[in-house]
Amino acid sequence: MADSKHLGILEKGVSAWNKWRIDNPDIQPELNDALIKEVDLQGINFCNADLRETNFAQSNLSQSNLAGADLSSSILTQTVLNGADLSGANLSRANLKEALLSQAKLWRTFFNHAHLKKTDLSFAQIEYTDFRNADLTGANFTGANVIRVINTYWNITDAKCDYLFIGRFPCKNRLPADRNYNADEFQKTYRYISLIEINLQSIKWPSDIVLVEWLAAQISRELPNLGLELIRVVRKGVTPKAILTVSNRELYGEAKRLVLHRYQHIVDTMKQNDEHTEALKAEIKEWISQLVPNREDVIWSAPKKTAPVKPALIEFVDELEMFR
Repeated sequence: MADSKHLGILEKGVSAWNKWRIDNPDIQPELNDALIKEVDLQGINFCNADLRETNFAQSNLSQSNLAGADLSSSILTQTVLNGADLSGANLSRANLKEALLSQAKLWRTFFNHAHLKKTDLSFAQIEYTDFRNADLTGANFTGANVIRVINTYWNITDAKCDYLFIGRFPCKNRLPADRNYNADEFQKTYRYISLIEINLQSIKWPSDIVLVEWLAAQISRELPNLGLELIRVVRKGVTPKAILTVSNRELYGEAKRLVLHRYQHIVDTMKQNDEHTEALKAEIKEWISQLVPNREDVIWSAPKKTAPVKPALIEFVDELEMFR
């Protein structure tokens, strides 16, 4: 149940609430299961708040800070969330039917099993967003900035989209480049996720992680419209695998051929142990040096489950004699 003191502060208005949040940064607001329908809360700070099963139907939460908030099973039907920051928020099983999320920040937002029928996601930042098993029937994606979306079993029947931007915000890689999607084209293109699997030919673990990440970075720089991303490295089973996603399904075939061909070329070059090997190592050293200023600050972007990631990169850069 919601904390009665917190509800009392909220009733005083957005200004009083935001001041209370500033004065009490260590207190987590508890408004779970509260009825907050048809209320103007524009610009409110609900960062990291407990809003489970809260009813915000038809309320105005535009430009609000909901980063890290728990909105699981909440009711947000016809709620205005334009320009809101929902980074890291949990909206699992939430009801957002006909909600407005235009220009909202949805970085690592969880919508698994959520109801988003006829939701407006136009020009939103949809980055690393989890839409597993979400119902997006009739949703509007036009102009959204999309990268590395988890869309397993999502439903985008009758979804609307004239065009997308593929890549990290702000991105100018428009798809389609010089036209709009035809009727049903967006649905057919993005209904299923496009994966590329590479069977890793272990040169020396953890070199595999570094080489595949570098390969993806090089191809993305040359062909940004592919929307190519390394999402994980799997070491289970006999053969380790690197798994990449391709956001632009129109170019999936080309991307797969290019990735597999380039990877094999890299493996062959590394095994030659000649001047070509040294030239390739020099390129990788330069790329890593742009990512990290020194050995102690080495941080790797692969998932934490890929173990041991940070020690792996340190070991590899030491092998390249980067910071000696």
